[in-house]
Amino acid sequence: MNEGLRAYYASEEGQAFLRTRDKSRPDSSNNFNEKEQDVAELLDTYFPGKFRFTGNGQFYVGSLCPDFVSTDGSKKIIEYFGAPWHIPYDEKRRADYLRDYGYSVLVIWSWQIHKADSSPEEFYKLLNRIAKFTGCTPKELL
Repeated sequence: MNEGLRAYYASEEGQAFLRTRDKSRPDSSNNFNEKEQDVAELLDTYFPGKFRFTGNGQFYVGSLCPDFVSTDGSKKIIEYFGAPWHIPYDEKRRADYLRDYGYSVLVIWSWQIHKADSSPEEFYKLLNRIAKFTGCTPKELL
């Protein structure tokens, strides 16, 4: 992102634009979609208080509205990606953009949630992946 655009989004005018833009979106309610709710429940159960849902326009990093942001100031973001809305290239592009603002990013794909729902081994793999990202150990969580 160029520096002029980054400065605009950081300014009061840019933040006001983002708030106005979000209110005009039909999907900008305070509700999660069904899959975001699944991720939120997973995070709340195994990582209580570590992340809050911001995918409804409560919080922006530059021009992006991440799904879940850490609450402890560690600048960690968890994004939920579902097909067909996201493609593999989106993961790198979005993560690189957020890293430019100092955030660490973990992307959880819809297929990973599906696998975790169908297999205890896959569920623990996903939990361990999130645990590694958050800095918590599975022993603390389970």
